[in-house]
Amino acid sequence: MPTNDLLTLVREKQAQIAKLQAELDEVRQLLLGRSPTEPTTPRPRGEAKAALRVDHLPGIPVGTKRGKRRRRGRESSVTLAAAVVGGESVHVDDMIQRIGKQFGKEIDKQTLVSNLARLVKTGEWERTAPNTFRKRTS
Repeated sequence: MPTNDLLTLVREKQAQIAKLQAELDEVRQLLLGRSPTEPTTPRPRGEAKAALRVDHLPGIPVGTKRGKRRRRGRESSVTLAAAVVGGESVHVDDMIQRIGKQFGKEIDKQTLVSNLARLVKTGEWERTAPNTFRKRTS
């Protein structure tokens, strides 16, 4: 009768899940400053998630900044491109090839072109020909 044992185990796990879900709902209510026994009114779509965000909890000002995320141990495609370009105009295909040889990294062409094009607008790089870029030195 292994199927009966399996069904019993599944029912026990479902009961545990229901109990944990109820505990989670209770904690959410407490975090929102409500009594766990207080009936909840349905919220319009999207508001329920917003109400559970940390910056919407009582005593925490709305819009406070949390720590800025930093990329650690990862180099961006633009950083790698700047390292292989020097000050010369280089086609994107050549940049990708140089990055592969020098750093052993594979860079997506569309990503690199998109990132470089964005930096052309800020003035950090310049486009000297189609898909050919040079890092500005100043």
